[in-house]
Amino acid sequence: MIDIALGSQMTYVPEYFHQLYLGLEEMRCFMSASHPLADKELDLESFLHYPHVVVSLGGGPNMPLENRLNELGKTRKIGFRTPHYLNALDVLSQSEMLFNTSPIVPEKFLQQFKLVNKAIPFQLSGTKYYLSWPPTLHKDPAHRWFRKLCVDVIKNNLNYHKHVTKSPNIL
Repeated sequence: MIDIALGSQMTYVPEYFHQLYLGLEEMRCFMSASHPLADKELDLESFLHYPHVVVSLGGGPNMPLENRLNELGKTRKIGFRTPHYLNALDVLSQSEMLFNTSPIVPEKFLQQFKLVNKAIPFQLSGTKYYLSWPPTLHKDPAHRWFRKLCVDVIKNNLNYHKHVTKSPNIL
């Protein structure tokens, strides 16, 4: 049974689950601090020249970055796929690959993995974050307390964001 889940617009959530919008975060391009592009402005040609790390958590086919590149008539090279963010960051730190993602997770590990991040060199919609939970827990007082805690922690960790400014009613 799922008590609570943090997901995005790319995450399948049963329609009977409750959902709370938390915010929108811009995608960023991460790379090793020793990457040839680390001290340069990132342009589309350079962005496409290097292979990319992709984290796939088993979601659907909606990949906003691929969709946008298709609209531009471009494709990127995938050098490594993994379901684990930390695995992606480790590979990234030891290679010349690029990793495009919302910074909510990798921002916490910039120093540990010696990474830098840059703006993606084209317009791209951000990641919309949602908190989801089953209807069986909706009125539970302990779960309401936990949801509020989750909302506060997550909203404080959205770095490149636009979010709801006041704490929502999560009754």
